[in-house]
Amino acid sequence: MHAGMNPAIGPAMPMSKSAAREGIGPDAELMVDAGVCWGNDVEKVLERAKTFSEYRLTWLEEPLHPDAIGKYGELARRKPAVPIAAGENCGAVRAAEDYLENAGVNFIQIDAGRIGGITPSRIICEQAQKRGVTYVNHTFKSRLSLAAALHVFADVEKFRYLEYPAAGSRLAFDLVKGLERDPKGMVSLPERPGLGIEVNLNVVREFFVPVRIELSGQTIFQGERL
Repeated sequence: MHAGMNPAIGPAMPMSKSAAREGIGPDAELMVDAGVCWGNDVEKVLERAKTFSEYRLTWLEEPLHPDAIGKYGELARRKPAVPIAAGENCGAVRAAEDYLENAGVNFIQIDAGRIGGITPSRIICEQAQKRGVTYVNHTFKSRLSLAAALHVFADVEKFRYLEYPAAGSRLAFDLVKGLERDPKGMVSLPERPGLGIEVNLNVVREFFVPVRIELSGQTIFQGERL
């Protein structure tokens, strides 16, 4: 399985509206993350979506507040000029189902680390398939989290978006080996057992912090040093 890596693109209104499209060329996909900056203002989103439509966005991400499901539904009924993506803040299956059932989004962005792991994410992936909504992975933690999240939608060829940071801490990026982009910006799912990746124990040792828990002056847990 291959998944496209799309780093977050912002701000919602760049200094030059055409700069991003001109910079990446006519064929690359362009996404804009609004960062919930328009709260509950559906009119503003419709206005900005019309402005952005000239630049052929794949999606406009989180234009409204995460809890504004009714407003998202209103936005969908009024047919914005660009597709809408949302859902990365969902902390439970029911919250994501609310987006699928009532928000009318075109893309549902799910962070497996927030929603509860692989199984809850898979539930939403399958529901998205049934509803014609595109499932998008959202991982803004370590490459270990990313390796786990890949398994949620690896068997669904049309779900090809793998959203994760293009830059970050050494711990996040060097903790595992075996998840690298190819020259086309694609990530191949490892074929080895388990998550398919190798944990870099040198990085674990470097960042490991021993833990000791005391209760009434007595040590009830003492973590071992690596």
